[in-house]
Amino acid sequence: MKDKKRNEATVDVQPRSFGTVRFGSRSMSALTAALIPGLVSGIILGIILADFMPQSLPWMVKALIVAVILCPVSMSLWWVILVDPNTLSGANPHAEENIESHWYGRAEQLSYRIFIVLVSVGCLLTSLMGADQWALMLVCVLIAMLSILTLSYAFVRFVHYE
Repeated sequence: MKDKKRNEATVDVQPRSFGTVRFGSRSMSALTAALIPGLVSGIILGIILADFMPQSLPWMVKALIVAVILCPVSMSLWWVILVDPNTLSGANPHAEENIESHWYGRAEQLSYRIFIVLVSVGCLLTSLMGADQWALMLVCVLIAMLSILTLSYAFVRFVHYE
């Protein structure tokens, strides 16, 4: 189907209850697409985590128990990663533009500013008390926080510039 205004090919995808995954012009169920990577990652995590279990069970039994526990979780994670939100019935097309995300952004800004002030005051107090190692550590934390702020500002500016 051609879009008359943009002259681009579009894909008609029917909304399913669990969504779909688009591969170019093809689409398939998101649950089916998440099944294989979810099982593989659950089994791999089971094999890795079986060595850390202190029980006296055989290694394969421990790996199987952990894999059975982690496979539903990893399949759910892969479904979240792979599903196209436009194909979910009842999904909000502008989910990022709600009041909660605005409040969350404001809370992030305020808490970051408060944390910078608290670390700065901590640096001052520890240096006045003569705890030089603590003061040096807090100065390093403050420098790291300000570096992260600078890098994130540059990243956001670069992304919104294009």
